[in-house]
Amino acid sequence: MNKTELIAAIAEDAETTKANAEKVLNSFFKVVPADLAAHKDEENYKVQIMGFGTYKTSFVEGREGVNPKNRDEIVQIPDSFRVHFSAGQNFKEVVNGVVKTAKKISSTKAGKPIVTGKKKKKNK
Repeated sequence: MNKTELIAAIAEDAETTKANAEKVLNSFFKVVPADLAAHKDEENYKVQIMGFGTYKTSFVEGREGVNPKNRDEIVQIPDSFRVHFSAGQNFKEVVNGVVKTAKKISSTKAGKPIVTGKKKKKNK
């Protein structure tokens, strides 16, 4: 499946337009790496999506390596961060055929919507 096919599948499943699905997917592709980059120096920082999986980074020290085109040439590999993805339990169950479709994951706690920001005062 490529990005275009993924957008079409999301649009169909969410009963929305391909344009809206593409905006959401592009936003996900922008927000998750930016958030990981902003917190890469924090130990044990992760982006966890319940039922889907967890993204996290780890630091890898630089080292000497060998140029594959010229085995006699030594090259320096710089320090870097690697990104790891661990599939969530529901993700694994769907892939392994334990359940036929993914469970709907709600962004609410105990049936109450999660509200951020200040509450508006009612006018009397």
